[in-house]
Amino acid sequence: MAPCHKKKYRASLEFREKALKALEMQKRSDPHFGNAGAVANLLKAALAKASAARKCQPDGALELLPEDISDRGTDDKGADPFAELEKLYRMEHVRAKLEAIRRRFAVADEEGDALPILGHFVFTGAPGTGKTTVARILGKMLFRCGLIARPDVVETDGLKLTGEAVGQTKKKVEDELKSARGGVLFIDEAYDLGKGTYGSEACSALVAAMTDQTYAGLVIVMAGYQADMQSMLDTNPGLKSRFKHFLEFPDWEPADCLDLLETNARTENFVFEEWESAAKRVMERGFKKLRQLKGWANARDVRQVWDDLKERRAERLSAGPNATLGGKSFSLPDVEAAMESLYNARMGTVGGARKTGTDDPFAPLDGLYRMGEIRRKLQQLKNTAELLRREGEEAPAVGHFVFLGAPGTGKTTVARVMSAVLYRLDLIPRDHLVQTSGLDLTGQYVGETKRKVKEELDRAKGGVLFVDEAYELASGQYGKEAVTALVDAMTSEEYAGLCIVIAGYKADIDAMLETNVGLKSRFGHFWEFPDWTPEDCLEQFLRTAKQKQFCVDEGAAKSIIPPGFKKLLPLKGWANARDVQKVWEGVMQNRADRVMGAAGGEPALQLHAKEILPEDIKTAMDAMVAARLGSGLLPSDSGTPSSDPFAPLDELCRMESVKRKLQELQNAYIVAKQDGEEPPPLGHFLFVGSPGTGKTTVARALADVLCGLGLISRRHVEETSGLEMTGQYVGQTKEKVHGLLAKAKGGVLFIDEAYTLGQGQFGSEACDTLVAAMTDPRYAGLVVVAAGYRRDIDDMLRANSGLKSRFSHTLEFPDWGPEDCVRFFKRTARAKSLGLDEAACAALERGFAELVLLDGWGNARDVIKVWQATTRARASRVVARAEEACGKALVVADVATAIEELIRGRTMAEGTVSGRRRAAESGPSARAADRGPAPSGPPMPEGRTRDAAPTPAEMEVQADASSEKTETALAAEEVVCNEAGGDGDGDSRAVGRDPGVSDEDWAEIQMAKEEEQRYAERVRQEEEERKRLEAELAEALRQKQLAREAYEARMREIQRQKEEAERRLREEQRIKERLRKIGNCPMGFAWYKQGGGWRCGGGSHFVSDAELHRSFGFDA
Repeated sequence: MAPCHKKKYRASLEFREKALKALEMQKRSDPHFGNAGAVANLLKAALAKASAARKCQPDGALELLPEDISDRGTDDKGADPFAELEKLYRMEHVRAKLEAIRRRFAVADEEGDALPILGHFVFTGAPGTGKTTVARILGKMLFRCGLIARPDVVETDGLKLTGEAVGQTKKKVEDELKSARGGVLFIDEAYDLGKGTYGSEACSALVAAMTDQTYAGLVIVMAGYQADMQSMLDTNPGLKSRFKHFLEFPDWEPADCLDLLETNARTENFVFEEWESAAKRVMERGFKKLRQLKGWANARDVRQVWDDLKERRAERLSAGPNATLGGKSFSLPDVEAAMESLYNARMGTVGGARKTGTDDPFAPLDGLYRMGEIRRKLQQLKNTAELLRREGEEAPAVGHFVFLGAPGTGKTTVARVMSAVLYRLDLIPRDHLVQTSGLDLTGQYVGETKRKVKEELDRAKGGVLFVDEAYELASGQYGKEAVTALVDAMTSEEYAGLCIVIAGYKADIDAMLETNVGLKSRFGHFWEFPDWTPEDCLEQFLRTAKQKQFCVDEGAAKSIIPPGFKKLLPLKGWANARDVQKVWEGVMQNRADRVMGAAGGEPALQLHAKEILPEDIKTAMDAMVAARLGSGLLPSDSGTPSSDPFAPLDELCRMESVKRKLQELQNAYIVAKQDGEEPPPLGHFLFVGSPGTGKTTVARALADVLCGLGLISRRHVEETSGLEMTGQYVGQTKEKVHGLLAKAKGGVLFIDEAYTLGQGQFGSEACDTLVAAMTDPRYAGLVVVAAGYRRDIDDMLRANSGLKSRFSHTLEFPDWGPEDCVRFFKRTARAKSLGLDEAACAALERGFAELVLLDGWGNARDVIKVWQATTRARASRVVARAEEACGKALVVADVATAIEELIRGRTMAEGTVSGRRRAAESGPSARAADRGPAPSGPPMPEGRTRDAAPTPAEMEVQADASSEKTETALAAEEVVCNEAGGDGDGDSRAVGRDPGVSDEDWAEIQMAKEEEQRYAERVRQEEEERKRLEAELAEALRQKQLAREAYEARMREIQRQKEEAERRLREEQRIKERLRKIGNCPMGFAWYKQGGGWRCGGGSHFVSDAELHRSFGFDA
């Protein structure tokens, strides 16, 4: 072949057209396009290719044809990027997306239209889903389409782009941008750009580069987890809009992993032994567990398993001369070991294949009592999962659990067993239990709670998280924050496979579940752990003794253990099996002390036989009850009753009916116990009567009687009042009531003046709480005694429909009469060895007859006050007459002084009303004679109380007396009215004073007048205050209405502005859409709104709004 001159060539027309087109595409994609240099490079490459392909023409010229110009995008090996994409697994949607991009640009190029804006890419997905590989293929594809100047892909990550000092981040970003200019910049784990100050700085630098002409033709691809990428894009408002293409790379399913492994096996001529059965099931379950753990890497994990399988096969074949080759196959142990190895590595543990022992996973439950129902439910879970797996079905998600019960019922032990069972059934990835509590999950400042919950969730990941005392999550702001975090975790893919178990008292857990509407629905299993009965405790004690080979007198144990635990049950801190264990440990200690003491420190063979004596059990049982009561005394010593528990009642008057009812109650329980029958239900008590009638004393005697009968655990009376049980703000009442119930647990709660529980919002709340407590198992064995006036107690019972039915016994406490008071006074004097003559007794009877008619009569309390005042008067008299022999006796003067002192104090406290009543009911002659008014109406019949409903005959007599009293009162009021016109300056014989009116009565009338005047003044002031408050309230309501109107007007203005902004935005989008159809400016830049028109990104082209209107018929 004749040599060709290197500069002599002939270019065909087709060559020229293709060369021109190639140069134009290069100019669009390369911002540093050099005209002469680009032409020279293209011609040089064409000549080289033509010289190698054909001979020179006869005239020595080399003819250049279109095929001498290389197609853009073909690499040195001539590989087609789409052919590489075909080799990747699960890339159908990615290929379709890239093919659509390629076709769009090819069509635009063929038709000679302006090329659309390429934009940048976001790849979202977990590691191992092919993001980096697709980015490399994308670079080749874009280069082949002539959209970028070179096919190179510069790979980096978000962490590498962020610096550690001011200015360092910007430099790092610029360095990477320069190295990737004209190609593709791939930023993996780009979500790190949204963290911290320097991450935000890197984001801003990238946004600036995306609009900088220096980097025109550069394509940026950001990749990372979908949720993290979304958060990162939100850190910069202009960043997300710069990305035009979003490609999602979904996680691989176990079936995808199996398909890839099978493909690899066929490619390399490997086979799996029993592939369709055991090996396939092992790998499918293994990949399912791995997907639920942090760090799941999809294809990378499949590749790691494949490499591990080949290594294990090689080790097995090279183990020794006895190893058989068996062809290129993987055995089941190879598969199990490879899967378990990767799982252990991901969990951070060391170990080989799973232990598939045949031991019973329920064996730990055998040591617990009353586990039959729980074991049955666990067996149901096991049976369901095994049957579905045997039939080739997918086992359902295990869900989450709620364990309801008191401490010591086995909740924690069951959680451990359940963890092992679920792991063996492949329902959770690992046999791992993390124990925590509701209190441990709540923080003390903002952000700490969420951190604590996440730490515990991460620790328990793939296993079981057991939250004991979970009801603590219902209290306070941070508890609710922990509940919200748990709800989020239950629906999060990050914690898929984690089983959460919350445990606690049933009532408290129910209340906690109500704090979050979505919480209860997340739990699929509610298991109850009932409290142990005394008989259960006995059974467990005897089982323990049998297991440890101890001899026990079962008859003696039955007479000691159930009654002892019956006392413990209602006390605070009852712990079921734990308390049985504590009693057992106490018995062992007592036995050791007994045996060692009897042997003098050296246990003889016959002394330390494995025998438990009744005294060993009784001492341990009594010590346990004493410790729970919070005293150092044994139960028999704590408030030890006298031989007669009713003796304190003998000191009071009118206790016959009360004592009779208590004795009847005692007899009924004693007879039922002797007959071996079930005793009648105890219930609660109502004590009806006035103050000072002995209600508190009887409540203490009642506690003594009930404890002696074994009906309550301790002789403790917690004394309170209805007012003390009501709070002053929301939530305080319930807290107060439960606090008092806890103090009285196992004894008697005595509520004096209980009628206040039916008054007001907080009183009603206290009433409702008390009713709920009367049927709450936590307060079983507690007796409630409500006391107060008959009429007020009836009102309180009517305020709550369920309260009255809770009280089984009502005891009446009648008011004391004058003779009862004198009898009590005589008994007290006799006990003090003080004499009391008949004259003094007569003075006492007259004085008490007047006191019982005054408001505030306190029965025994007033008698005690008179006694104390009488002894003080006697002491003063004896001291004043030191030289005379007074004797140890109370005289009329002592009694009269005491009575007068109490009457004076009572009448001063009562004011005018009391004076009017006495003036109406008694005349001056009677008052002068005995210093006491005659009773108003007939005497009270025997056995009737002041609050008892009158008979018809009594009502008639009372009506007559009332008529007489009314006439007398009207006459007295007429006198007062007649005197109202006087000047009030006269002496005791002034005008308006009737003849015969004593000075004492006249002074009393004057006091009444003054009181009327003061009352009228108070009424006037209260009316003025009421009007002032009404005016203030009206003004406040008016101001509130004005504020509401201003707020509504402001909201309407904001809405109007929002609608206007949306309208403008829609108009601008419409213009942008029309501009997109027009295409970029002649230089290929996008259009941006500026002033009265639109300017291109390069700045050299401008289209006014008027021109747009003329051309397209709309306003910009």
